[in-house]
Amino acid sequence: MKTVFVLFGSTGDLARRKILPSIFEICKSGKDDIKIIAVGRRDFDNNDFYEYLWNLGKEFFIDQNIDNINNFIKKIDYQKVVLDKQEDYIKLSEKINDLKGKNGQTIIHLSVSPEHYHLFLDNAKAMNLDKKDKVIFEKPFGNDLNSSIELNNKINLVFDEEQVYRIDHYLGKEAVQNIIFFRFANLIFEPIWNNKYIDNIQIFANESIGVGDRGDYYENYGAIKDMLQNHLLQMLTLVSIEKPKSFDANSISDEKIKILKSIKLGKNFEKDIILGQYKGYLQEKGVGTNSKTETYVSIKLEINNSRFTGIPIYLTTGKCLKEKSTKIIINFKNISDSLFESFGNIKNNKIELEIQTDENINIYFNGKIDENRKEFKSKFEKGTNTKEAYEKLIKDCIDGNKILFTRFDVLQESWIVLNDLLTYKNNSNHINQYDKGSDGPIYN
Repeated sequence: MKTVFVLFGSTGDLARRKILPSIFEICKSGKDDIKIIAVGRRDFDNNDFYEYLWNLGKEFFIDQNIDNINNFIKKIDYQKVVLDKQEDYIKLSEKINDLKGKNGQTIIHLSVSPEHYHLFLDNAKAMNLDKKDKVIFEKPFGNDLNSSIELNNKINLVFDEEQVYRIDHYLGKEAVQNIIFFRFANLIFEPIWNNKYIDNIQIFANESIGVGDRGDYYENYGAIKDMLQNHLLQMLTLVSIEKPKSFDANSISDEKIKILKSIKLGKNFEKDIILGQYKGYLQEKGVGTNSKTETYVSIKLEINNSRFTGIPIYLTTGKCLKEKSTKIIINFKNISDSLFESFGNIKNNKIELEIQTDENINIYFNGKIDENRKEFKSKFEKGTNTKEAYEKLIKDCIDGNKILFTRFDVLQESWIVLNDLLTYKNNSNHINQYDKGSDGPIYN
């Protein structure tokens, strides 16, 4: 089936770094019949946009076959759309219909600032889209619980839920996709995946860079809304869900809902949360002089069900930290057995799921070499042909596979989980400063 891929925000940072390179790879495979409409506010014609792409050559055309590049560029038409001008949407609709024919589908990818979603939705009806057409929304989806519900209600006036794809690129990463398979396809892991054997769970997403030129965006969201509400909670649900009835989007989402409803945040936020801001954040472009926006957050929570009750779970994310790394670490309980005293300290077993910068699964276990205890590491590595996250997710949208996309009730429940935390943050004037390149703030 022919697909017309309509990319709003085609000259933006996300389109440049992730979306256009992913579409290029999908087109290069030759398995899908794709036409691309690059939508933007600039007064470009096609040649202007082609020149713009060539100027990005260092970004994603490195070592590519020139024929593949030319074929890709030929698939693209540029269309200027001002988001609040309905006549621009009518012109866009005419171009879509010319390209897709009678049996094709349209995919609209909104790579624009979330506050502009309402402008799109106010005018999208003028495009006369078919029920088989789809729309991809980038995170964050709303600014809090109420705004997410308001946005979703507005979406429902234009699109059916089956047409809506809420993208979280972490769910497209191979290591994240592997969590369910790792747990439920291996008998050796699932029987010990509970509070009898697990001591604690740590999930962290650390970045070594600051906010860069995204200060305006970060002032509106901060670390809790930018990372914790979506990426980290989504990873936590996959680590902790019960076995789904089947490997499909709704069955997995149903189990995620159960976990999110079972999450228990302690009320002693002074003890169970650390908010931090890296030194120099106030000098970033777009940041307020007296900003209390957090660039670091670490929280402790529990899952109140028979499998996980009593296991402390730590979620941490921050910018300008020592290294870029995203991991899920399952720390198992101590072996307290005098049988091994002569070999020295027996370390806890540990399972490490590396999400980035590598995508691996590491298992740490004890063994013996000569008269000494030795910790061994078994490593599962991703395949050499593994797709990048956006490439996988966009291809799934083309094919109508929603497993790696977020259903609204799951997203809504994640906002509910963090409601008290956001209230505490908004009412708190204290934030811990930390040095760039450090491990984060020191808790006082």
